[in-house]
Amino acid sequence: HSPTPSSSSPKTPPSCRVRASAGAEASTRTLGASGLTVSTVGLGTIGWGDESYGFNSRYRAVDLRETFEAAVEGGITFFDTAEVYGYKQHEYQSSSEHLLGDFAGEASEPVIIGSKVFTIPWTNLIVKGTSPRLGSEALVDALKKSVERVGRPVDLWSIHFPFPTFKNSVLMDALKEASDLGLTTAVGVSNFSKDQMIEASEICS
Repeated sequence: HSPTPSSSSPKTPPSCRVRASAGAEASTRTLGASGLTVSTVGLGTIGWGDESYGFNSRYRAVDLRETFEAAVEGGITFFDTAEVYGYKQHEYQSSSEHLLGDFAGEASEPVIIGSKVFTIPWTNLIVKGTSPRLGSEALVDALKKSVERVGRPVDLWSIHFPFPTFKNSVLMDALKEASDLGLTTAVGVSNFSKDQMIEASEICS
């Protein structure tokens, strides 16, 4: 993901940046063994709902809706979010997950939504959870909150990054339970090293 824009960053509206590259039909690929078809190019939403990126000052929800619509029009079907993207807007239903869920519900074409879960135990202190985040059950509970914000089960749910508090086996248990409960269609990991990927694959095999 790109670093937080500085005060010298261009002031180009988000919708304009998307439209500049949305003229051609986007290519697609199958997402692993999930059976989901996604656009080869996806759209990240780390700044949606996040005031440190300029939400409600440089751009507002209406601008993000235009960005979303322009992306879909250009053939983009895969949108990436996370429970912590714009988390300060959770209580106002304007976080990244909230906005993306709202836009997707009114989209002219079906879209694929991927979200991610934080593995740091004190994450619940910033996302209004009830207790420290420990064990696979806590991670699945976090996904249930994401599903509420998006308004439907997510298409892809990933571990945002590994953290020493959670063994790989615990993370894989959480992914399996989430899939079994129908909270997500596909599962994955993000920011894993080669060795961590190999270990995760061995656990799941």
